[in-house]
Amino acid sequence: MFSSSDSEILNIVIFDGNTGHDWKSIFTEYEKKINFKYRLIQCSWMETAITTFIEPSKNVDEKKETCLMKIAPVFDSLSDIRRPETITIKPNFLIIRNQCRALTEESDKRDVLYGLMISDIPSINTLQSMYQCLERPIMYAGLRTIEKKLGSKKFPLIPFNYHSSYQQMIISPEMPCVVKVGHAHRGMGKMKVSDTTQWADLRTIIALNDTYSTCEPFIDVAYGIRIQKIGKNYRAFKKEMSGSGWKSHFGGSSLVEMELKDEHKLWVDECAKQFDLDLCAVDALCDKNGKEYIIELNDSAIGFTTGFWVEDTRNVVELAIEKIKKIYK
Repeated sequence: MFSSSDSEILNIVIFDGNTGHDWKSIFTEYEKKINFKYRLIQCSWMETAITTFIEPSKNVDEKKETCLMKIAPVFDSLSDIRRPETITIKPNFLIIRNQCRALTEESDKRDVLYGLMISDIPSINTLQSMYQCLERPIMYAGLRTIEKKLGSKKFPLIPFNYHSSYQQMIISPEMPCVVKVGHAHRGMGKMKVSDTTQWADLRTIIALNDTYSTCEPFIDVAYGIRIQKIGKNYRAFKKEMSGSGWKSHFGGSSLVEMELKDEHKLWVDECAKQFDLDLCAVDALCDKNGKEYIIELNDSAIGFTTGFWVEDTRNVVELAIEKIKKIYK
């Protein structure tokens, strides 16, 4: 630990591979609030590696742990080095805006997350919360805990089934349903199943990689709902479907800001408490009869709407400065 009087520079690593996101400008707006020296390193999970080790010490009761990150930076505030060139730094704080795992084996950087967890690097969101949200069944388990506490009227989680393998997909659910395969998000690995024949066909496809799957009833959607929370700041959006497909990610949709209702604020507040999240969003569906269904929790990787990116990112930076001041007194 070090204070603002130290000559050491605090390394803030921002996991955001988008070169169009100007984090330096946002931090510059808060220079008067920042009483510590810092370096911003913006990067993608895909271009990082990590090692942690215990440095030798004569005192057996004193363990000094070192964490080193090798990064090909999108941006580095203290150097002109940019990817594919690399730097090696000791991370002091993390701002996480992307998931460490995408669709393919090559894009799975959970090994970096594990190293950061071992070193207990402080972050937004916490590394433990990020780990919990990587797999859909773990996320669902947390949501179900909230449902049991509040009741389904206050927390209307969509009913779902879980199958650890294609071999357990023997009894088909009520049709139509939506099957979600593995950990993937953003519309990937997801299929609408209309009848038992399609269910049987899908079962043979899942057998190729034999991973887990979940299934839930297909909702005849009027519109979608997203409730976003960044610290004490909230936004509510109505997702209007504009395409012909049933998936909003591919069929087309737009987010329109709407008034935040108390019952929706309860959803996201309870999720933040359950998963220890500073930054999150709850996604829900409203059917054509006006009934709402919570379908998903998004953690650090929630995409900010283009028109609100600067304001929302300011809220993230304020949270980061507040946390850093508490940790590095």
